[in-house]
Amino acid sequence: MSRLGGAFGVALAATVLATHGSYRSPDLFAHGYRAALWLTAGLTLVGIATATALPRREAPTRATTAPHLNQPRPQRSIPRQSGVYTGGN
Repeated sequence: MSRLGGAFGVALAATVLATHGSYRSPDLFAHGYRAALWLTAGLTLVGIATATALPRREAPTRATTAPHLNQPRPQRSIPRQSGVYTGGN
């Protein structure tokens, strides 16, 4: 979705640049570029306003994402021996 929005924004900015500006002189190009930047600033503000107006999702808790992590670890039945590799535990 963000790629589509980015492509759409670039297309709109290029259209505004071509409509309000020209490559014939630096002043005309700057005029079109300024209009395109105002458009992108406006689109950014609309996006920020939309994002803040939408309801927030609650962050998933550890219990809902991995319930097995909340259970206590089983006790070892065999005592560890010093100097013997036991698999990293």
